[in-house]
Amino acid sequence: MPSKNQNLNIRILQYFQFLNFGYVLAIPVLIDYFDFHLSNGSETYFYLSSIMNVFAIMIALFVGAYSDLYSRRTMLYINSVCKTLCWLIFWLFPSHYMFLTALILFATGSLACNTSVCLYETLEASQRGEDYRRLEQTLTSYPQLILMIALPISGLLYEYNRETPFILNALISIFGLLILSFYTEPERHKSKERSVMRFLNNIFKFIHKRGDVKWFICYAAVMNGVTFIIIFVFQAAFFEVGGSVSEFSLALVGIYLCRALGATQAARFFDFAKHPVRVLLYCLVLSSLAIIASGIGQQMIGMITFSMCMFLYMFFRGIQTPTINYVYNELVRSDKRATVYNGITLVMRGWMIALNFGLGFGIATLGAGATLLYMGLASLLIGLGLLLLVKRNWAG
Repeated sequence: MPSKNQNLNIRILQYFQFLNFGYVLAIPVLIDYFDFHLSNGSETYFYLSSIMNVFAIMIALFVGAYSDLYSRRTMLYINSVCKTLCWLIFWLFPSHYMFLTALILFATGSLACNTSVCLYETLEASQRGEDYRRLEQTLTSYPQLILMIALPISGLLYEYNRETPFILNALISIFGLLILSFYTEPERHKSKERSVMRFLNNIFKFIHKRGDVKWFICYAAVMNGVTFIIIFVFQAAFFEVGGSVSEFSLALVGIYLCRALGATQAARFFDFAKHPVRVLLYCLVLSSLAIIASGIGQQMIGMITFSMCMFLYMFFRGIQTPTINYVYNELVRSDKRATVYNGITLVMRGWMIALNFGLGFGIATLGAGATLLYMGLASLLIGLGLLLLVKRNWAG
């Protein structure tokens, strides 16, 4: 039976998954907030996000190496501090360069927090490895169920006071600092290497030798990058067909409900498909088709049907997220798990630099609907190529 301390650790990790989930309560309001304070706010957001991603690429592996060599718990503290400062800046100093500072803090905090790795090692240390797939689902789904309730409230509060969602985000991050005093970092295998540069050199050698890990990193990075940014493209497309901030915050209820429901079906879908690459293939094809359908029909099929396409996309992405985490944690040992995971983030951020510029240009010139169409096609073709390479090199 799991101890009370183990259960408490799992609950704390679920909270940090919520804390680390995108822009938390700012998701339905961020584009409008940029538009209110800056000229060409939507385009500026994507431009500043690209700069944030360059910074994330520069520090990703070093943050992961510190976590692997020293302390996961310290990195969770860094996550909370960076997120708190980020939301306070959005609230108190709404300007071009301060927004950039806030986004850089956000990226740093996100890199420092890897709840899936912590969950896997918590269960591994307590001989509960057989529970991992089931609890990985809850780690993904529960925070989204909370967001399903919180996001429409955020949108409604924003209509009365634009700063309210950012104040609430800061309070959520501060609470994360408080509950960390109850978190116990599990015992795990650590590298004996103490030089960060030599440790990173060993990581590169490991990835080079393991073709399945190398191509899986690329696939996870591309898919996570699309998932990370597409909500803002959906938002722009939603506004193009006459939707408002409050209406989009209500649509987000359905979006995150579908993603949470998808996450709860991941283990069952995995058992049905038998092989993780096959699970990822099904999710890739079906989610890409949903993006393509939303792009083709954005101006023709109406807001309700367009929203249904968003819901379908999120359902299949909900299945994919815990599957990616499960495969990753099985392929990589604990002494290098956070660093290699941040390698996914590094590749993802590089991909997002190109994606942000492309989406900013596409929305400004072609419109959000056409941008979604091309985004869906690119996601499908690139994803199929990378999954083929994963399958050919599979050793997991």
